Amino acid sequence: MLHYKPLEASFVTYPWCFSKNYFSLSECKDVIDYCNSLTKQTAGIFKEKNQTTTKRLSDISWVEYNQDSKWFYDKLAVGIDLLNQQFYQLDLVGFENIQFTEYDSMKNAKYDWHMDTILGHNTNNLTRKLSATLLLNENFEGGDFEFFDFEKPNQPKVFAGDLIVFPSFMTHRVTKVIKGIRNSLVCWCVGPKFK
Repeated sequence: MLHYKPLEASFVTYPWCFSKNYFSLSECKDVIDYCNSLTKQTAGIFKEKNQTTTKRLSDISWVEYNQDSKWFYDKLAVGIDLLNQQFYQLDLVGFENIQFTEYDSMKNAKYDWHMDTILGHNTNNLTRKLSATLLLNENFEGGDFEFFDFEKPNQPKVFAGDLIVFPSFMTHRVTKVIKGIRNSLVCWCVGPKFK
């Protein structure tokens, strides 16, 4: 149902949703241990070839679905599906490969303001509709997950094991990590074009 005063509704309805402590700390450690065994590469952004950027400074590994990753793939799928049904009810068909991200303070790691939906660019006629991130640790400083245009008190407070889900067209960032290493899993849920 459309709200007749949408600005008022926005004060009580946040456009992101959580599943607090969705993964236990021991499960988070198991995920980190597994993902640290994968090949890492410097993260990029969708851009013209040979164009350098300081917008995104982090290392990533692509996590394929296999017998070793199946347990956390399946758990993420269930959690995202439950939050989608409860809050968004978007038409989704699945998600792309999971990305393990490492933000190292020694590399001034960060990811400046961006959207996960790439306008005008679809893969196999599927659109990124919902983004999900699972924070895996807390032994770092900085590295705050923030949405654009929200006052500081209204920013999500994310802790290890928390799953946060939000529409992929929302502008967001991870601020610079100033101490330690921040680890997270990220995935993007896809479906037919918005109608």
